[in-house]
This record gives sequence, structure tokens and C-alpha cells, in this order.
Amino acid sequence: MPTFVKILTILLAAFAFLLSFAVPALLLFGFLWTAGILFPNLADNTEVQDLMILAISSTIFLFFYEVIGEPVVKSVLQRFDFPVRLKLIPEILFGTMTIYSSARLWTPHLHFALSAALFVGTLDVTVGYFLENLYAKK
Repeated sequence: MPTFVKILTILLAAFAFLLSFAVPALLLFGFLWTAGILFPNLADNTEVQDLMILAISSTIFLFFYEVIGEPVVKSVLQRFDFPVRLKLIPEILFGTMTIYSSARLWTPHLHFALSAALFVGTLDVTVGYFLENLYAKK
């Protein structure tokens, strides 16, 4: 197989992987924008570019939680005979922490309060829960 075809295949796979982040990042951007509209004293929604940077960086960190953290949380809950639906509590906490720390790290000049991050984290987990149950196999 020629080197050009290998490089093209790798680039297409990387593009498809990055494109898979587009929908969650746009959803999270919408949630951040909504927080700015509903709570103007807690979140600034005038800087669209900063909100998009915040949404993309938070989406990447939330992806790592979904891949690494959620299976661990599920196994710990099953080990101690707790219902698996309790995984939503650490998911809300991690989502809130991720969004707030991303706001402080990547966009420090953006006004974004912790309570706005809690709102966005809860909204993110709630929408994810309904989508997960909508497409669940029965």
C-alpha cells in the first residue's frame, strides 16, 4: 500500500474522530449560551469565541470521563450493590468541575460563576440521560 494512501487514511480517521466531537460541543455551547441568557450576572455570553473554546475543551475532558471514569463508577456502584442510576451524581459533579475548571484554565477573562457551571453540568447530564434512555436497547 503506498505511503500516500496510508497518510490519507490516517488523516480521514483523525478527521472523523474530531468530527464526532462537533455535536456534543455545539450542544454544550448552546447550554453555555443559555446560562448566559438566563443568568446574566453569573455567566457572560457576549464572547462567542471564548464560549466555543470553553465548550470544545470541556467536551474533550467529558469524553475522557465517559471512557475512563464512568465504567469505574459503574463497577464501584455494582460492587457495593447500589443502583447504577446513581452514576448521575458523580457525572453531575465531574461535569460541573470540568466546565468550571476549563473556564478558569482556558478562558480566565470570561466571567463564569460556579453556580452557572453547576447549571450547565446538570443540564448536560439531564439531556444525556434522556438521550441515553431514548436510544437504549430494550
